[in-house]
Amino acid sequence: MEQAAFTGGIRPGGLTKSYEVNILICYILAQVGEPMTFAQLADTTQRDQLVNYFEFAQAMSLLEKSGQLELRREEDGREVYALTGSGLQAANTFGKDLPRSVRERAVGVARGILTRQRREKEIVTDIQRVEDGYRLVLRLTDIGSDLLDIGIFLPSEEACQRVRQRFLDDPMELYKGILDLLTGGESASPEGKSSIQDVSKGEHK
Repeated sequence: MEQAAFTGGIRPGGLTKSYEVNILICYILAQVGEPMTFAQLADTTQRDQLVNYFEFAQAMSLLEKSGQLELRREEDGREVYALTGSGLQAANTFGKDLPRSVRERAVGVARGILTRQRREKEIVTDIQRVEDGYRLVLRLTDIGSDLLDIGIFLPSEEACQRVRQRFLDDPMELYKGILDLLTGGESASPEGKSSIQDVSKGEHK
């Protein structure tokens, strides 16, 4: 059964033993330091073919029943899994026994997923039907004033969805690209909002 799972899609070096999958889930949550949804944890373990999906699902159920994971409901209605004290102890005690490549890949994917989640909370997009096509609104929020607030005319809803997805994939890269074009590259920088402040200072000199 385990061999079939391995040949069915798990990359060489992936985990096929139940106890290893249990430990990996606890280790991921311990390293990222915040709860994750079932889908996020599934994506974390599946993206690089580290774990068979059915083994993952069984491990999640077992960890919850054994008290190492706790299911919580967030203010936004999402159900997330949080690590309990015994789960953290398991991660700290046995996590180092997992292959280093598996640990690093899984934690890297998990952090990327959570970064995107936080990013999407800072992003507002809206597709509006107008007389001669569609208007896509893209807004990148920040503490205080918005970093970016633009409207783009596009001929179809499908085009709006494509542009919207590219914006969601890397909003700061798009923001910096626009800023670079408008400032001639003199003030654009990875610090984001500081670039706008630099431009403003230059205008008031």
